[in-house]
Amino acid sequence: MIGTRDLMGSIKPTYIKRIALELLERYPEMFTIDFEENKTKVNEMTDLISKTMRNRVAGYITRREGQIEISVYFDFNSEKDGKDFYTRFYV
Repeated sequence: MIGTRDLMGSIKPTYIKRIALELLERYPEMFTIDFEENKTKVNEMTDLISKTMRNRVAGYITRREGQIEISVYFDFNSEKDGKDFYTRFYV
């Protein structure tokens, strides 16, 4: 059984995801894995009043961009050495 501590922080409100995914869809090349940079870009491109909401959107975007960068890195390296991600890390 999974405890509540294992799941804390993993669920974002739908409105945060919706705003972040819409920004990523409209401006896919604008965002990076740098939170501070993403925070200023979210502030420029939206009319969010709350700092907390802006930071949550920027944090979600940063996390998504980091996941994409990691998956691209592992895809590239798995093609290079002939092994895939699961073989190298989970066996």
